[in-house]
Amino acid sequence: SASTPPPEVITLLSPAYEVVAENQQGTPTGSLNAPMVLRIPYNQAALAAQGFSEDQILPVYFSPAGNGWEPVKSTVTDRQANEVVIFDDRLGSFALIATPVYQRVYLPLVIR
Repeated sequence: SASTPPPEVITLLSPAYEVVAENQQGTPTGSLNAPMVLRIPYNQAALAAQGFSEDQILPVYFSPAGNGWEPVKSTVTDRQANEVVIFDDRLGSFALIATPVYQRVYLPLVIR
């Protein structure tokens, strides 16, 4: 499974948002009845001041199974609203991070 880079190269772009589920009586339940939509905002000026672009935002989920932070599979970046929309069915913590791009490699296109 995919994992995030080591903590020393991660920049936290948002607070961690904890998703919990309760029944109508307020008792915690162990799962969601349906997939959720979670919107996490980001500040574009703060992002640029830290040297990142919107393309470098990575939504992550904290895996209680010991895998640490792992990328969320189903997301959309709403650049108009400056938020990342996460579609998931898990309870737990979600956040936005960024990692530096040290080097970009452009490979030549070979047409045969």
